[in-house]
Amino acid sequence: MVATVSRDGGLQGVEILGVVSLSVSSPEYNTVSVQMHNKAPAGVQLQVHPNLDKKEWQASHMLKLKSAGKPFPVNNDVGVLKWKMVLTEEEQLPLALNCWPQESADGCQVNIEYTLQREDLSLENVVITVPLPAATVPVVSECEGSYDYQKSRNQLVWTMPVIDSTNSTGTLEFSVPNGHADHFFPVHVRFHTEKLYCDIGVEGVQTNDGNTAVPFSVETRLVTEKYEVV
Repeated sequence: MVATVSRDGGLQGVEILGVVSLSVSSPEYNTVSVQMHNKAPAGVQLQVHPNLDKKEWQASHMLKLKSAGKPFPVNNDVGVLKWKMVLTEEEQLPLALNCWPQESADGCQVNIEYTLQREDLSLENVVITVPLPAATVPVVSECEGSYDYQKSRNQLVWTMPVIDSTNSTGTLEFSVPNGHADHFFPVHVRFHTEKLYCDIGVEGVQTNDGNTAVPFSVETRLVTEKYEVV
């Protein structure tokens, strides 16, 4: 996921790039077909690998080789399907940040609130990094989770092991004796989750002739490549 969000509200751009990679562990299965389910919303762009049968995908969402003479390599990840999803509304983001720096004669008071907007997701290892004015020490008055002041990098790092429906909102509040509002942007966010944003998944794997089911396992992961409030 790559997301740029305005501090005043609204999206500057959000896109999610997805890929299905296949790894075959044994030569006897190097021509398998993969039955997918595809409940991607309208507007999602999907592409199958050129070596796969595009008509088979369009008809039944089956990822099948055009020719068994061009098998999959063994013990090597191969991308077989990719997609691109563009979000157009801020409410579609998994996590919203409301950042409020307030300048005063005594410095700046900063209040940052997160809101989990997709409560079906469990976001793991959430890290929110807030830049600070140079040579200033923040005084934290409220914090959901934990924080770390990194003096050498002039930043405050706010971390939570998990954000889910049980802690769907939280606040970090701190003050600094100097600086102005622009010093606290861009705010960078990192997290990952095991649930995909686009409802595409594996239903089954079978031999190329379709006669025999093949054992398989699946790993799914959504990660933030760049997620920032500017």
